[in-house]
Order: sequence, then structure tokens, then C-alpha cells
Amino acid sequence: MTLLRLFLWFFALAYLLPLAISAGLYFNSGSGAGWRIADRSSAGLLPPAAAHRPALVRVFAAQTVRWRGIFATHCWIVFKPEGAAAYTRYDYTAWGEPIRMNGFEADGRWFGHAPETVFALDGAEAAAMIPALRDAIASYARRERGDYRAGRDPTPTPSSPP
Repeated sequence: MTLLRLFLWFFALAYLLPLAISAGLYFNSGSGAGWRIADRSSAGLLPPAAAHRPALVRVFAAQTVRWRGIFATHCWIVFKPEGAAAYTRYDYTAWGEPIRMNGFEADGRWFGHAPETVFALDGAEAAAMIPALRDAIASYARRERGDYRAGRDPTPTPSSPP
């Protein structure tokens, strides 16, 4: 019985306490004005594209909307080839076309939540990565309506049905 009690205390401290803290922080910050009118403006993380000549690759992440924000973030990819006048943003969403190009500001808030930079690359290394990113996006297997499933591995494998 002592081992079971020890396990339950460990579970409470290692899993339930962080979850409760995350939920408390989320509810304390408020869920915003609602997804329909939430702020999606630029968070000012990127320089104006025309003023930034080198190639650029960024991955951004922001807290998701409503209760999912306790657990999850939404991530997206932004890139700009050298000398390009605009950024290109790709999102994978649960509504409309799953792969969305330039549906939102490149460094825009995700339904009111400011993004954080997860990955940054500039210059020649970014320029070398952009063709691979374009190829990966173009050949992504789960690109049809209905393919998006939150919480599942988005990449089909030979042992899992599409």
C-alpha cells in the first residue's frame, strides 16, 4: 500500500500540479475577446520584408485558443528568400484548407496570443533551407480537408491508416 501511495503522490506532483498551474495561469490571463474578434496583428518580431535583404526562416509558436491553450501551442513557418519583398507564412489548421498560405500576418498574434520564436535562421543557411521547406510543404501527406486531428501524429506511417 505504501508503494501505491508513493506513486499517487508522485503522479499528483509530476502531472496534476503542473497541469493545475498551467490551467490557473491560463484562466488568470483570460481567454481574450473571443476567436472571432481576437487580435491577429503583427507582434513586431520581424523586420519589414523589403528592408531585410538576407533570406530568413522562422518558426513561431503561440498559445492556442480556449481550453486547448492549457496544453497546446500553435506553430507556423515563415520564410523569405533573399531580396524578396514579402514573407511567406504556412499554417496547418483544423478549419478550411489544412495547409494555409499567408492567411495571417507573418509574425501575427495567434488569436490574441503573442508568438515566440522557436527557430531562427538567416542568410545563406536560410536560403539553402527554403527549397527543402517548399518541397516538404508541397508533398505533405495530410493536406486534404478532414485530415487534421489534434493530438495525433500528423505523418502517416506504413503501420497506421491515413
